[in-house]
Amino acid sequence: MVNTPARAIPVYNIFREPGERMRLVTVRHNDELLPQKKIWLSPHRKAYYLLMFIKTGSGRHWVDMVPYEFKSEAVFFSTPEQVHAKDDVRTSGTAICITSDYFQLKQNADLLLLPFMQNMNFGNEIILEKDEKKSISELMQHIVTEYEHTEDLQDEMLYAYIRILFIYLARIYNKQHKNTGPLQRHELYRRFQAEIENHYKSISEVKTYATMLNISVSHLNALIKEQSGKTVMMHVHDRQILEAKRLLYNTSMSVKEIAFNLGFKDTSYFNRFFKRITSVTPLDYRNEISE
Repeated sequence: MVNTPARAIPVYNIFREPGERMRLVTVRHNDELLPQKKIWLSPHRKAYYLLMFIKTGSGRHWVDMVPYEFKSEAVFFSTPEQVHAKDDVRTSGTAICITSDYFQLKQNADLLLLPFMQNMNFGNEIILEKDEKKSISELMQHIVTEYEHTEDLQDEMLYAYIRILFIYLARIYNKQHKNTGPLQRHELYRRFQAEIENHYKSISEVKTYATMLNISVSHLNALIKEQSGKTVMMHVHDRQILEAKRLLYNTSMSVKEIAFNLGFKDTSYFNRFFKRITSVTPLDYRNEISE
C-alpha cells in the first residue's frame, strides 16, 4: 500500500512546456521507456481526464486503492478526483490529457456518458486483443500527428479522432466487463452526476438535487434508477464513501478530520454511516488495508 503523512492529497494540472499554448487536449508521446517524475510516485489527483496507451511498460500503478501492473499495449484511463500513486514505473507510449472544458463543448458532452467514462465497474485498465491493439495504435498515431502538426481545422480533426477512440474503447470496455446494462446516454443523468461531484460534501437531500435539475423528486428518482439501477441517495452515499476511503487509504488524517472534510459534524454519526454502508468502521477499514 502507498501511504503519505500529508494532510491533503495534492492535485496536479496538465504539465505544459514553456511557451506551449493552452489547449483543451494535450498529447504526450514518447518512444523510449522513461521513468516517472517523482511527484507521480506519491498519492495525488489529476485535475484532468487521462487516457494512456502503454506501448511498453513496467511497474505498478494504483488508482483509487486498486493496484495495476503496467502491461504492454494496454490502455489506462482515469477521471478527475481519482487518487493515483506509482511505484518504479517506466513506460513508453501516448498519453492524452483532457480538460473538463473539452466536455463542456456541445459536440463532446455525450462522451462522458460512455460506459468506460462512467466506469460503473471501477476498472481503470482495458486489456486489448491483437486486432484491437493494432486499431488503437493506429488511432493514437493519427492523434499524435494532428496534435503535433499545425494544419487547417487541426483541433476539429483531433477531436474527431478522439471521439472515434472513445467510442471504440467503450465497445471494448463493455465486452471486457460484460456490461449488459443500458448505456448511460441521458443528458440529465450526466448533469446529476456533475451536481453530486460538486456538492456531495454539503448536500445529501434528494429534493435539493431535484431542484437543481428543475425536475420533481419522483421524476429524478425514477430516471436515475432506470439509468443506473441505484437510487439518488445511493449515488450520494457512494460518492461520500469513496472519498472517505480515499482519505483513509492515502493520508494520515484522523477519522474526525475526514468526517469534517466530508461535511459530517458528528464523528459518531459518520462512523455509523460508514459501517452501515461498508460493514466495517473507518478505523477497521484503515487497519485492514494497512495489513
